[in-house]
Amino acid sequence: MPYCHYFKESSAYSSVTNNSSYRSVILSLDTMSVRDRRKQQLIQCRDGALDRKTINSIVRKVVTAGGVKRKHTEHPSNGDEKKKKSSKFCIVKGEGQYVYDEDGRQFLDCAASVTHVGHSHPHVVRAFCESQASALQWNGENIDQRNTKQREAFLSKFRSLLPASLTKVILVNSGSSANGLAIQVCQAATGRQDVVVFDHTFHGSLSVSSSCSPMTFNKEGSGVKKPWVHVLPVPDLYRGTHRESDPAAVMKYFSEAKCILEDLVKKGVKIACIMMEPIFTFQGMTMAEPVYMQELVKYIHQIGALVVMDEVQGGLGRMGTTWGYQHLGIEPDVLTCGKPLSNGYPLAVMATSHRLARPLQNITDIIEREGINPGPSLAVLEVMEKEQRVSHVVKVGSRLMRLLRDLAQRRRYIGQVTGKGFMVGIDLVEDKRSRKPCKELATWVIAKMKLHQILLAVEGQHGNVVYMMPPLCFSLENAESLVHALDTVLIEAEMVGLDGLGGIQSSDEESYFKTGYSDDEEENNDQYEDMD
Repeated sequence: MPYCHYFKESSAYSSVTNNSSYRSVILSLDTMSVRDRRKQQLIQCRDGALDRKTINSIVRKVVTAGGVKRKHTEHPSNGDEKKKKSSKFCIVKGEGQYVYDEDGRQFLDCAASVTHVGHSHPHVVRAFCESQASALQWNGENIDQRNTKQREAFLSKFRSLLPASLTKVILVNSGSSANGLAIQVCQAATGRQDVVVFDHTFHGSLSVSSSCSPMTFNKEGSGVKKPWVHVLPVPDLYRGTHRESDPAAVMKYFSEAKCILEDLVKKGVKIACIMMEPIFTFQGMTMAEPVYMQELVKYIHQIGALVVMDEVQGGLGRMGTTWGYQHLGIEPDVLTCGKPLSNGYPLAVMATSHRLARPLQNITDIIEREGINPGPSLAVLEVMEKEQRVSHVVKVGSRLMRLLRDLAQRRRYIGQVTGKGFMVGIDLVEDKRSRKPCKELATWVIAKMKLHQILLAVEGQHGNVVYMMPPLCFSLENAESLVHALDTVLIEAEMVGLDGLGGIQSSDEESYFKTGYSDDEEENNDQYEDMD
């Protein structure tokens, strides 16, 4: 069943396939009363058969077929006619490093992120289905023997990947929960409250983890920083105060971070932990120099605080090592990992020592009673081992980085190439001397690459970094075809110039691809808010 869906403008119903289950849903909705329709939608949303966007499409189709007057009439005004609609990109299936639209077109997915070992990996899908078929809960506990054995097998295999000190592993259902629990563990173990994070980072969407995510509370109108959260600047050697040309730049950044922490300590602030990623994913795929992190961790421990390493994005082989922190020469007190561990299914882990977890044992004991399905995660670890994905990332990632850095030497608008392994960023600039970020070019490049049937994404503090996080089955051939297409697109950008991008972007709008809402979905959807 597709996980994204839309209907083409037509008097007849259209769906992904003629035998799609959506067709039967729509036909049955035609014969229902409004109340019955609404009830059926809510049931299907609750059960996961339909998501909110699909339901909105169905509701619009039903209403149109029934002749009900809509906010958007059948005869739009001249102004509406002039509004161009973007083509809709609808993914209906995925396999390995590729996804496919409803017309069967194949796209190389370089922004998969959590789909760690590839879309619809048969071993992972089989594990999920078999685990769910035997799931058994009683009185708040998981008493399914198959699930219990899989849990033991998963924990045994997972612990073998951790440093010897991290022996206590707790399973939860999301990276946000894992990071929130990690902070709670640090607060209980140290008897302190405050948390230190880096600027422009994201650690989750739940209460505690979102409070520790500057990307969340720095957005206009989205809240303010909590008084118990403290933010360190990212040691940016490319655009920061201290540049890579200064031999002392790294230690200057450390001295500034240390001064901030010392000032907090002098004011009586009790720091429980610092939470950080091994790579600054959302700042632009940049990495701190190892010596910076080593000195920072040393000081954090000196003031009695702990180190939490958020490996949701960078962990489990994506950076060419089992864990991203291994590139930094440090070892965390607490480690978290999220959905990549289960190829996108809801599961995450928090790992720490028994000593640190003991003050929170009453809570962790309750969490461990929950029947979280470890089948897909065990399957992911088995795939990683059998297919030797970490060494594959080293081999292909090194080749990809060489190709991109060679490309950066030839192309005018590439400022720098950042990252490690299968976490790569291409920083696009107006010119290499000023290093001024070019957000418009990044957006244009993403659209143009889609025309080459390659899916990328944009990230970075300035919205100018084209980033790549493909599944770990991404191949050498994929790397070469990606760089070749990117070269073609950037040559075109140089030919038309930055001032010419707007016109080309507008004229090519019909060829854009979009997921999610289309232009005809602008009506107020407040009536469906309770479906979320």
